[in-house]
Amino acid sequence: MTTTIERRFAAQQVSLDRLNVAQRSAFSEIAASGYGLLFIRSTSGGKVAICSSGQSFATIDEAGQLNTCPDIDLRR
Repeated sequence: MTTTIERRFAAQQVSLDRLNVAQRSAFSEIAASGYGLLFIRSTSGGKVAICSSGQSFATIDEAGQLNTCPDIDLRR
């Protein structure tokens, strides 16, 4: 199943303060590899952080679980 996510606010600065402790911990691990936080999406399962590094994407769920091969499409 592919989740389609629209990128409407590409220039918007996303605050790490919106991440919970588990998400911040997971983000700090991948940030060291060059990933940045694109946006945070509220879903029925909670907040999901969407991160990118070049053409690679990763998601971090509310439990801090990192998915470096997410099944998502970004609309531009």
